[in-house]
Amino acid sequence: MAIRRMISLEIIDSDSFLDMPSSSQALYFHIVGRADDDGFCDSPRKILKTCGSSNDDLLLLIAKKFLLECPNGVVVVKHWWLMNTKRKDRYKPSNYLKDNRLYLDENNSYTTEATDKPYSISWQPNGNQMATQDK
Repeated sequence: MAIRRMISLEIIDSDSFLDMPSSSQALYFHIVGRADDDGFCDSPRKILKTCGSSNDDLLLLIAKKFLLECPNGVVVVKHWWLMNTKRKDRYKPSNYLKDNRLYLDENNSYTTEATDKPYSISWQPNGNQMATQDK
């Protein structure tokens, strides 16, 4: 799990996101913050208890397609690759990629429907950029 994550204003400024209760929105932020390098979060129930959300908040995020639920109980952030990129030399593949049949649609969002673009990280930046510095 990385220490830094990005959240796109394109996603959180949408009417469908803003129509949700603040507890659902907070749960989304907590799940994004704890997701691995591919957007998978393996403990959504623990996180909803930690941030004081209810199971209905998780179900609402799934119903509105901000999260996709996998058969093994893991959730994945649908718009992960719109918000986050990771250098190849710092990328750690998720343990859950093999178990779930996910594809990327034309907007680089996860989908469960088969597309001609299987999940791939080939478009990520290569390792020759300078690392960011904390000052």
